[in-house]
Amino acid sequence: MRAGVAIVAAAVAAVAAPVAAQPRLVTVHGVAYDSLRGAPLEGAIVSLVGSGRTTVADRRGRFEIDSVAPGPHTFTMNHDAVDSLGLAGVSSRVEVTDGRAEVRLAIPAFAAFWARGCARAAPRDSILVYGAVRDPASLAPVAGAKVEIAWLDLS
Repeated sequence: MRAGVAIVAAAVAAVAAPVAAQPRLVTVHGVAYDSLRGAPLEGAIVSLVGSGRTTVADRRGRFEIDSVAPGPHTFTMNHDAVDSLGLAGVSSRVEVTDGRAEVRLAIPAFAAFWARGCARAAPRDSILVYGAVRDPASLAPVAGAKVEIAWLDLS
């Protein structure tokens, strides 16, 4: 009888151990932001990579995704404003803990774009123009294309 009780106790412990080891799921809160305009990014589509779960940021750029296990996760953000900059999306790798920390996804500021293409700091009155020249039929990049840009400066 004692052996039977020990076997039952061991079986209960084996079944209960995985349940106790499961992490407590949390709700992740965050904000989607447009650093170029200095404004929240309403309507941004935010995804938890690898989960198939998405949500949409409200008018204040706020979003939440519930039932997230603590640990490292990557969040991505897409929006027309991100697409118009030629970016495939904005992402951030975050260590989710108790759900209290806020996930911040932001379109990079002008200085970050400038630093990627220019060796010196941007002059105060600078703008940044970028793009790609493509063959209209195949959409393949055109090597060695010459581009001229002109604008009118109204002071």
